[in-house]
Amino acid sequence: MELKLSDKDIFEWYQHILKMKQSGGNTSKYCLNNGLDKVKMNNMSYKIHCPLQKNNPNLYASLTNHVIELNKTRETISKYCKRHNLDRVKMGEVKVHMSYLEAIERHRKSLEEEHPKMNFIQVKKSDLREPNQADIHLETEVIQAQNDIELIIAKGVKVMISPSVDSIKIIKIIELLKDL
Repeated sequence: MELKLSDKDIFEWYQHILKMKQSGGNTSKYCLNNGLDKVKMNNMSYKIHCPLQKNNPNLYASLTNHVIELNKTRETISKYCKRHNLDRVKMGEVKVHMSYLEAIERHRKSLEEEHPKMNFIQVKKSDLREPNQADIHLETEVIQAQNDIELIIAKGVKVMISPSVDSIKIIKIIELLKDL
C-alpha cells in the first residue's frame, strides 16, 4: 500500500500528536495555537494510535498477524478478508496503522543517520589526578578570528564549537557541560 504522505510528514504529525498530549490533550486549543487543521490532527491521531489496539487488544494482535501475512502475498485486502472471514474495515485500519508506524520508524532511523547520537563518557573525579609540572606545556595557540561559539565554564573548561555544528549537538554539549 502506497502512503499518500511522506515519511517526514507522518513523523511531523506524530510529533505534533505527542506534543498535544503532553500539553494536556486539548486538540482544539493545540491546533489553534499551532495553526493546524483539527480534523487532520484527529485523523492522523486515529491512524497512528489505532483505537482497536487499546479497545480490543486480542483482535488487534490477530489482525496485526493477518496484515503481516497479507503483506507477504499479492492478494487484495478484500479477497484476503473474505477468505479468512475478517472484517475488512478493521483489517484496513490496522494495515494503515502499521504502515504509519513503519513510516515513523523509517524517518526516525534516517534522522539518526543524518545526526548520529553523541556519546559522552563521564569521568569520575577519583580517576582525575593533579597534573605535575612535567605534564604542563604552556604553548600559545593563535587562532584566526572565526564565528565559533565559545563556551567557558568556571572550572577551567573551554569549548570552541564551529557554527556548522547543528543546534541539537550544541544543546547536548551544553547539557554535558552544565553537569560538570
